[in-house]
Amino acid sequence: LLADKVRKGGQKGGEALACLGVDQAALRVEGLTGVPQPFAGKPIAILGASPSRLGTARAQYQLRQCFLYLDGRVMNRPEMMLGDAGQAFDEERRLIDAQARERLAAFLAAFADFIGQQRSG
Repeated sequence: LLADKVRKGGQKGGEALACLGVDQAALRVEGLTGVPQPFAGKPIAILGASPSRLGTARAQYQLRQCFLYLDGRVMNRPEMMLGDAGQAFDEERRLIDAQARERLAAFLAAFADFIGQQRSG
């Protein structure tokens, strides 16, 4: 449930993550009651697409800050922020921008490596 809220948390324009304040408060209470943090020690990749040129930069940086408290292991590089997303997808929501597809493939390969490093390290 929390992961769904975090995944869906960004508002239009990537300017705020309104639900995270509520979720962080709930996690603090859970932490006090002995319930383990769901993201603790887990590898996390943050990516996003936005109709604006900036992409989801602000939302991603806010998420990174949140995961410090949640003790998640966020992959710092490479970043994947797709701006002008309306032009990168077709009407069936398939990623058709060749450069964006290459960046996404590299991002996912880096995340696979990051997961391997987290497991071995």
